[in-house]
Amino acid sequence: MKPKPTTIADLISLEFKPEDRNRRKPVVTPLVTPLCLPETTKLPRKFECEVFNFLLANKDALGIETVFRFKNLFVDGAILLTDGRRLTVEVKLRMNWSKALQAESEFRRFLLTSEAKANPVNGMVVFFEEFQGDGWHRRAKSRLLENGWNHWYANYFRIEGYRADLFRLRKGVFEHYGLALANSLIANVEQMSEEEKKMMLEAAQALEKGDA
Repeated sequence: MKPKPTTIADLISLEFKPEDRNRRKPVVTPLVTPLCLPETTKLPRKFECEVFNFLLANKDALGIETVFRFKNLFVDGAILLTDGRRLTVEVKLRMNWSKALQAESEFRRFLLTSEAKANPVNGMVVFFEEFQGDGWHRRAKSRLLENGWNHWYANYFRIEGYRADLFRLRKGVFEHYGLALANSLIANVEQMSEEEKKMMLEAAQALEKGDA
């Protein structure tokens, strides 16, 4: 006898329980001394340590009270700011659509952990070194910033209601959206002719007088 085919309606009415998975115990470590790695360490891992060493070395200037390293918690760590806010830290050597999606997913999964419930966070910061791939490194002639900055703040600035900010750390230089925009404006002015600079200054002075 030919068996009766199982319909989609039958299948979606069934209850399934995912198989249990053994997970490694989460570890939270306050960072008090710089991290050291062997020369053979791969570049992404080296950059991750560079970010945490930068945060530790500049904690006072950046308004950080404590830097934490995470293990088995989906994101790389967290920072406790001097104003009491706690932010997760995720590090991506290269930033593009794929890495942005990974960072978003990792943050969502972190929010479900016991650590997130015991020590609630206020948002996330993501560090990267370069935009690379998916056109994120390109800049349209009509824009001041690389596409990556605009893609992030258009699509990943809010995750589950939390603010998620993007920071670039390159050769020890710290940069965020506002600073990248300012640097681009300065670069554009430097490339202007003297006549163009004069016209821009006159326009700014006219605006200033109008506000007075």
